[in-house]
Amino acid sequence: MPGRLMEDRGARDVPGRAPTRRQTAARRHRLGQHFLKDQRVIQAILAAFAPGAGDRVLEVGPGRGALTEPLALRVATFVAVERDASLATVLQQRYQQEADVTILEGDILEIDLEAELTGAAGGPARFRLLGNLPYSIATPLLVQTLARADLFSDMTIMVQREVARRMLAPTGTADYGPLAVLVALRSTDARLVRDVPPGAFVPPPDVHSSVVQLDLPAHAATDDTAMGIALARQAFLQRRKKLVNTLGGTAPRLVAGAMASLGLAPRVRPEQVAPEDYVRLARCLGQEDNP
Repeated sequence: MPGRLMEDRGARDVPGRAPTRRQTAARRHRLGQHFLKDQRVIQAILAAFAPGAGDRVLEVGPGRGALTEPLALRVATFVAVERDASLATVLQQRYQQEADVTILEGDILEIDLEAELTGAAGGPARFRLLGNLPYSIATPLLVQTLARADLFSDMTIMVQREVARRMLAPTGTADYGPLAVLVALRSTDARLVRDVPPGAFVPPPDVHSSVVQLDLPAHAATDDTAMGIALARQAFLQRRKKLVNTLGGTAPRLVAGAMASLGLAPRVRPEQVAPEDYVRLARCLGQEDNP
């Protein structure tokens, strides 16, 4: 599961020769792979996910198939994306006779998900996303997938516990930031399912994990939402400064006026501004720029 680690330069593959166990282990170490093994955790995730026979499911990072095995043949369409070539091959061979199961090898951030999912479903469809996310891709994957309510209806994902806290952080707390604004504005409900200890994986990671569920709205995200998210990202670049100074740039009076019109205090800081207020502020500033 977790983040990308330093390369073991003493364990490189040799072209034309099958990799040794040490080389395979080193490669998986670089990919940050920690395989879920605890059956209680697996069953808890499946219970929270609650698959239905008519579901279309995308699994990110199936690994050895701990979640794939109990899911793949229970839903209408199942697609899994695995970056590790050897693991992907094993899963491809296991499900090669199943027309409704597709195992893709590659980087989830680089694959054309719309094309792959549409092809697997036989047309446009919304998928349910399930994933034990490598820590290094959790935030960029959320940015990418939460913007595609046309492709995804909900997500059940395992991430580093600190990432989960930042996803679910209330306004005004130390963990509140751009990720919490993104999740709040792109999902209709975000909730913690459970925390997962390192011992639930093999090999155990150095950090705790958490399972989080998100529901996505049926309608596409608006331009105002995108502008609010971008404004929050800009504001939190200097989170300890007053918002008017962070966003003011060459036009502090313009920002101060917009804030006043929305009832935001002049000394308010980025972590004190609610997600919906970033959208309102972005809309107001846009109108000021285009009277």
